[in-house]
Amino acid sequence: MMAKTNAAEAFEAVPPIILVVGEYARVAEYAAAFESEGLWVSTVTDPSEVVSAACDLRPDAVVADLPDGAGPFSESLQALKSGARTQQIPVIAVSSERPQDPEPSVDVWMSPPTPREVLVRSVRDLVRQSKALRATAASVRGRADALVEHSNRVMRAVRSPKDATARSCPGCTATLSWIERGRIAGVEYDYYRWCRNGCGLYCYDASSDRWVKLA
Repeated sequence: MMAKTNAAEAFEAVPPIILVVGEYARVAEYAAAFESEGLWVSTVTDPSEVVSAACDLRPDAVVADLPDGAGPFSESLQALKSGARTQQIPVIAVSSERPQDPEPSVDVWMSPPTPREVLVRSVRDLVRQSKALRATAASVRGRADALVEHSNRVMRAVRSPKDATARSCPGCTATLSWIERGRIAGVEYDYYRWCRNGCGLYCYDASSDRWVKLA
């Protein structure tokens, strides 16, 4: 128990990692501000690299410089919020112009010039809220996984048909493991394990190539 506690404390001691994206001059300015406050920073100046950098780095927050509230970096943030692995990462956008319709890809909008201490405090607050939400989501997924595993243990043994197979999750394309085959109202379904990315619990109707979300 002590070893686990020490490991958890060591993890919490790691400073938040911030991914800063935008044109080079502004990115360098933001990076310097965050690093001077003890945050870890990575930068991206190519819009096509934003999503891959977020997948590799798993930052605690993304800070984007969007001069006019749109452009290729805005499109990259939309892709970021659409990805199963990156949609939970909070995004702060600094922009002198905001779209008339609020961008779902941005969690917080800030207008320049924003004092450094205000920007750093906003990032820290957003990271703190995000970690709390992620911990709650992980707990919910853990309980759901435990429920599915318990159901599997108490379920009567079912011999796997020769054509039973793993399939790609319809929500995020992650691999779903086959559990059993059963009939509901005369329709035969294959049941699959809970998606590890939190998309849900599904069964599949092979006769009509149709997914049904159970939870």
